[in-house]
Amino acid sequence: MIGLMWVEPYYLVIVDADEKVHLIDIMQGEVAVEDASAIQLAYGTADFKGLSTGGNVSAALDYLANSVCYQSYCRVGPIAYLLGQSAVYEITVSDQIAQLENFINRGEVISAVLFALDIFVGKIGCRSRRANMRHVVSACMPDLVQTLLTLTTTGLENGKVVQLIDHYKKHIQLLVKACITTGRFDLLYNTIYASLAKDALSKAIFFEFIDEMVLDGKFENPPPALVSDYFHHLIAEGNLSQFEAAVVRIRVDKQDIHFVMTTC
Repeated sequence: MIGLMWVEPYYLVIVDADEKVHLIDIMQGEVAVEDASAIQLAYGTADFKGLSTGGNVSAALDYLANSVCYQSYCRVGPIAYLLGQSAVYEITVSDQIAQLENFINRGEVISAVLFALDIFVGKIGCRSRRANMRHVVSACMPDLVQTLLTLTTTGLENGKVVQLIDHYKKHIQLLVKACITTGRFDLLYNTIYASLAKDALSKAIFFEFIDEMVLDGKFENPPPALVSDYFHHLIAEGNLSQFEAAVVRIRVDKQDIHFVMTTC
């Protein structure tokens, strides 16, 4: 490492000996790296002038003089300026919302959803802006969910059944996680299930994740029609233990009591 600076309360910019610039999130670690060798950083800084030209200094300082550039760059807000041999270069560190928008604009929906969830739960981002950032994530979540849902239902045109199962599990798990984390159960029940229920395989895999929600106590206020479909699915699969667990955990007013009584 030959240089380091804070750019936000939770972000560091580090320049290494190969003149690569690293953006470090103190919670997540390295989140980005750029090669800045073309900049040709200026190493002859005022603080170390003369150290490498025979000054009466230790061998350690003599060595340091050839590999230090702390005064070759500075920060103004989220912008870092690097002093090169013939120009001053600017590096802008995007805030978290801008980074989320970049994921969306590049069509990287899975990365966008995961990044949005990290913002929502406070894993990344400035604490002083957390409420506003959560609001932004909540506002864009319906579009993100719809895009991911489309990828889930149409993203694998060819392939074996095993590949299709893996595809469904990967994407449906993220859809469910996104809705639970942000409290958007309306999207889970009315948008996601309505689409996945059209295909028997995706519907069955969706119910596998409902199993987990039921046992974890996160199956909040489901519509009776969905509960009925879920119960019939469990009986058809012969999964009586999960059926019993669901009956005692799901609110009675959401259940078809006649079906439950005749089944039990």
